[in-house]
Amino acid sequence: MRISKKINLSVLAAGLLVLFFSYYKFSYCVNSNFSGISVTSHGCYSDIPIFWNTHLLEAHLWPYKQIQIPEVNQVINPVEYPFLTGFFTWLLSYITPNADQYGVNFFKVNTLIIGAFFIICLNFLRKTDKSKYFYFAAAPAVIFSLFINWDVLAIAPMLGAIYFFDRGKYRRSSLLLAISISFKFFPVVLLIPIFIIGLTGIGLKKIFNYIALTACFFILINLPAAIYNFDGWLYFYKFSFNRGFGSGSVWEILKLSGVDLKGINFLYFSSTFLVFVFFISYTYKIERSTKLANVAFYFTFAFVIFNKVYSP
Repeated sequence: MRISKKINLSVLAAGLLVLFFSYYKFSYCVNSNFSGISVTSHGCYSDIPIFWNTHLLEAHLWPYKQIQIPEVNQVINPVEYPFLTGFFTWLLSYITPNADQYGVNFFKVNTLIIGAFFIICLNFLRKTDKSKYFYFAAAPAVIFSLFINWDVLAIAPMLGAIYFFDRGKYRRSSLLLAISISFKFFPVVLLIPIFIIGLTGIGLKKIFNYIALTACFFILINLPAAIYNFDGWLYFYKFSFNRGFGSGSVWEILKLSGVDLKGINFLYFSSTFLVFVFFISYTYKIERSTKLANVAFYFTFAFVIFNKVYSP
């Protein structure tokens, strides 16, 4: 299956320029081996070298298994990411060069792959709207956050799913959406506007088939890991549900402002639910020929704005 045609030269040039500036932003931490002082003083924190050190990737341990280390009385939990991200980082551990600074080398290897996925993002955006794709490339949030973690690995297939959905290629779209959800769970929210578009436009039968196919692809991708170690595969979902608020979230800002927060899960789910209801109502009322590309942002925004932790 051909997902994308040849990369446009303007996309490649814009992508390489952004990647240069983004890597430069993280270069101080790279040169200082991501020491605590450099991360704080230059704002170049990244999950990538942290994962190398905390999940013993130099030993190529399976990332979705709880590991006991009795010699140092330590327990290594499964990674807090959906299956494809953990699987991806595990594979990259095998091609990370042997040297003293394993974490830095692992970061460098990941930047190459993340950079390729970022250019794929730009390519899908250009094919969706040739006049606006460079806004994404020029966004300061992209330059400052691109190498914090592996979110762009989910965004690339998510944009592909949107692109193919709006062109009626539902099988390709559902496969890419399932891949995206398996990298990072948030693209699942696109099923809401997809259902509304089916309800008001292309027909419920096509949409039910689309959702069923997405679920089947998701199961096929995740089933081997779930069979091998179900508790390890489930860890991310349980961790995400039970976690408290984290750095950069709206909830942390409120706490720093002196607001006493109790029942964070209730606050998170209720506020997120209200935003979703608003955008569901809005999407339902607009014209019947609405494309997914026109409304996908609203539902991603609804998921992100009150999330318990900031994510790039």
